[in-house]
Amino acid sequence: RSDTEVMLAQFDRLGVPAALPTFVGMFAIAAWDRRERELWLVRDRLGVKPLSIGLLSRDAAPPPIDPLEPWRIEGRALAFASDLRAFRSLPSMPLDLDREALAGYLDTGCVPAPRTMLRCVRKLPPGCLMRVRREGDGWIARPSVWWSVAEAATRRRAEGETLDDDAVADSIESLLRDAVARRLVADVPRGVFLSGGVDSAGSRRWSPRREARGPVPSRSPSRIRRSTSPTTPARPPGGWGSRSNRSPSEPPTLRPPSRISSKASTSRSPTVRRSRCDTSAARREAPSPWP
Repeated sequence: RSDTEVMLAQFDRLGVPAALPTFVGMFAIAAWDRRERELWLVRDRLGVKPLSIGLLSRDAAPPPIDPLEPWRIEGRALAFASDLRAFRSLPSMPLDLDREALAGYLDTGCVPAPRTMLRCVRKLPPGCLMRVRREGDGWIARPSVWWSVAEAATRRRAEGETLDDDAVADSIESLLRDAVARRLVADVPRGVFLSGGVDSAGSRRWSPRREARGPVPSRSPSRIRRSTSPTTPARPPGGWGSRSNRSPSEPPTLRPPSRISSKASTSRSPTVRRSRCDTSAARREAPSPWP
């Protein structure tokens, strides 16, 4: 009753390498073939879902840096996870810092693939898969590329496809509309949260106008936070100032530090306090209606 079952059925019908091009979306897969006794580790085309792989041995060399170089496990254990923190729970996992990865992070703001902050852990590159099986006397992990944007662009050029700017814009809009429609397929209520960004506005723009289940509802976070009680006062355009009844154009009133007391204010409101250390707290703010 999920997309995982569909992927398993496709693996059984076509095999893992042939089934991957038929999948659309983001995924990180670990599939064990009991019949062939081999493990498949797969990452989606653009690497949206993370997948890290490590070797559990404190005395052996770390995995190779070349993302397509085979790994010789040779008695060591192979571990994989979507979060580096999961490797900390393994007793035999070396947690030595990769200084080259740290230097790359300080230089560029990200850890360059396939390195991670752990010396014995590597990231599986986007659009790659790793096949782990027994060969001869030991286990070998062989990475390979199943999709790359460079190969896809080269193949389109070889097919003689050339598009002008208008055709490219129409093609992008068609792809975006199809992507949004695919993600609206669900057996539960759907909706769009409008945060003011391009992605949420585009999702609402390209959602189908008419569906059998009705239009896709949209909500803004500001509307969700705003109280709907008729007794809640509206927030003034200038914000809440020193007094709840002052006009928005009136500047806030700050009392000099010598007049600030650590005792509770004599105001009728029991929630108003003044601090001797913080002069900004001298403003007698009214209770805010915003949660």
